[in-house]
Amino acid sequence: MLNRPSTTGSDHCPTVVSIDELEVEIDDDYLPTFNMSKADWSKFKQICADSFLTDIEYADRDVNDIYNNIVRIIVFAAEECIPQTKTRRFKKRLP
Repeated sequence: MLNRPSTTGSDHCPTVVSIDELEVEIDDDYLPTFNMSKADWSKFKQICADSFLTDIEYADRDVNDIYNNIVRIIVFAAEECIPQTKTRRFKKRLP
């Protein structure tokens, strides 16, 4: 006979699942978003153009390195030129 946990008369057996979790602190109430209406697009364009021109030597590099560099430049320009706001997540209310 197997040693099963007590289900106190229920026909449902409990199941325990564990997953190796990475501890990351996330503020669930507020998520940063870019306020596109207040962006300085001319400054954004200038930062992107200057950054891409100084890092033009793509011929001998891996495509993943090129991709990561393009993403890094665009994110840097966005953080410099587009103000961020913290929006509050709406929680679904129970009826």
